[in-house]
Amino acid sequence: MNLLSLLMIGAGFVVEVLGVLFCVVNSGDAGINMPLLFGFLAIGSLLTVGGVFWHILSKRL
Repeated sequence: MNLLSLLMIGAGFVVEVLGVLFCVVNSGDAGINMPLLFGFLAIGSLLTVGGVFWHILSKRL
């Protein structure tokens, strides 16, 4: 695999895991951290999907 795609997939995984752990540890009243949790998951997913697409694109070119 391409090094950039591996780094992007790894960074996305780390952002998702650390974001979920942060939101679980610092959980507030009535789900006050839910927008923050969704933001962490969205950014981590974008990085992961970007890494997968970069890998596919580099193989095609």
